[in-house]
Amino acid sequence: MFTVPAGVTSVDVTAVGGHGGSAATTGGAAARVSGALSVTPGETLYVEVGGIGSNGNPDGGGVAAGGFNGGAPGGAGGGGASDIRTSPLAEGLSSDSRLLVAGGGGGSGQNAGCKGGAGGAAEQEGEAGSCSNGGGGAGTQTSGGAGGTVGCGEGEAGQLGQGGEGGGNGFHDESCNDRGGGGGGGLYGGGGGCGAESASSGGGGGGSSLVPGGGTVTLASPMAAPEVQITYVSSSPPPTVTTELATTVTQKSATLNATVDPEGNQVTACTFEYGTTTAYGSSVACATLPGAGTSPVAVSAAISGLKPTTMYHFRISATNEGGTSEGDDLSFTTAPPQEELPEIGRCLKLKRPTGKYQNAGCTTRSAGEDSGSYEWAFEPGSASSFTFKNGAATLETVGGTQVKCLSNTFAGEYTGSKTALVNLKLTGCEPANRIGIKCQSQGGQTGEVDFNTLEGNLGYIADGVEPTVGMALTPTTAEAPYVTQFHCGEVPISITGGVIVPYTAVNKMAATFSVAFKASKGKQSPEALEGGSPLLLSMTIGESTPAQAALKAQDKVTNQEKLEIKAST
Repeated sequence: MFTVPAGVTSVDVTAVGGHGGSAATTGGAAARVSGALSVTPGETLYVEVGGIGSNGNPDGGGVAAGGFNGGAPGGAGGGGASDIRTSPLAEGLSSDSRLLVAGGGGGSGQNAGCKGGAGGAAEQEGEAGSCSNGGGGAGTQTSGGAGGTVGCGEGEAGQLGQGGEGGGNGFHDESCNDRGGGGGGGLYGGGGGCGAESASSGGGGGGSSLVPGGGTVTLASPMAAPEVQITYVSSSPPPTVTTELATTVTQKSATLNATVDPEGNQVTACTFEYGTTTAYGSSVACATLPGAGTSPVAVSAAISGLKPTTMYHFRISATNEGGTSEGDDLSFTTAPPQEELPEIGRCLKLKRPTGKYQNAGCTTRSAGEDSGSYEWAFEPGSASSFTFKNGAATLETVGGTQVKCLSNTFAGEYTGSKTALVNLKLTGCEPANRIGIKCQSQGGQTGEVDFNTLEGNLGYIADGVEPTVGMALTPTTAEAPYVTQFHCGEVPISITGGVIVPYTAVNKMAATFSVAFKASKGKQSPEALEGGSPLLLSMTIGESTPAQAALKAQDKVTNQEKLEIKAST
């Protein structure tokens, strides 16, 4: 089955039928038909490739099968036709839907004392045996070939699409030992060869072909393999595309632009490829498809997550029923990083005064442009981890329920200028006033409460002349909504929400930062970053109603290298 692709209105076809089978003599060659067929996009064509006629016993006896699609049985089987039609083979030919047919060759006769007749090539009569037993007639454009009649056991006449059986040896005359060759399939099948009694039998006739207007028909080589080949060229042009300059380029984002002319066919895909090399590696869909018009349409796509001060290559790609077109490569360079305070980075001392800052905290601009002794480096370097192990910690609800812990471990990694991943573990934990009851997380040690990995986002608690900053800690997407889950004795406890931990030592390079989880009577302080929504912890004990809770602890975080929390310009 072949479905005509979009934009295709004509297909070129070459078909070769099945050659006839051989016994003592050669089966007939098949036809080769070539021509163009007018088609409609989306139309279904059914392709039938003819089978080769089976070879027979050269000394007589037995019946050889005909090839698929109309080849008839006989002393040697007739070859089947190859064709293209508009309805399935199973529906038959009561309404002949064939558009092109390459006829099959007739099968040869058997030889018993005399030479059996050769099968007829497509549209040719089968050869009579050497003892004058008749070969089957060739199929024509309007009727099947006549069956062979000279001898005993007349061959069967061919029919629409079907070759006639070879006569003798059980067909038309039981007394004939040698079977005539089967007729080849075709537009009309060839007739079956006449059988023989202790003499040579006739070959089957070849089937006729159907050649489209302007097409050709020739004989294939005697042993050519049957086939159907279809080729075509789409009449619909692909889109015409032009990559345009990128706009609104920032340090981490840009808008990619292009024009796409659909050339009158619906554009089904429109994407921008982009990356730091011409291999691209990333893609983004156009914000809207350009439709099916006949003039250029502006398209665009916004991209983010880019690196500052980096060159990116990009191009447009669009597809319609006529194919895919890719635009020329263009490039843009993202803007240098800009301060987004507060942020974590490094104030670096330069060998020569070419920096933007004149003090070791990178808070005072140099008098001249790029004449200072210090430069601000956005984000931590490769040494970006931090650790701390300190004293007691307490979890407390506003109702006064407490879990007290002897120590806590605070560790993690800075992942950007304002972000971090934090791991917090409390040890020696037990509910207050419950002597002998210990708390622990699933799979942990007795007394250990492990928090899920928390995402940290740095912000102002209060901006101003003496700014204060904190990090909002919330569960990662994969572990939300739980900050931690544990049990004390047999009682399960879960904590959801988030917490803000203030950081000190701003505007100076430091090996350590002081962090303090501040709380009083189950309420955290602060409860929100400046301009942000409240971020609160909630504790659920057993099946009780969740209650507001707070974490109280104080740590001194040790950085892998000296860093600065810059909060002032």
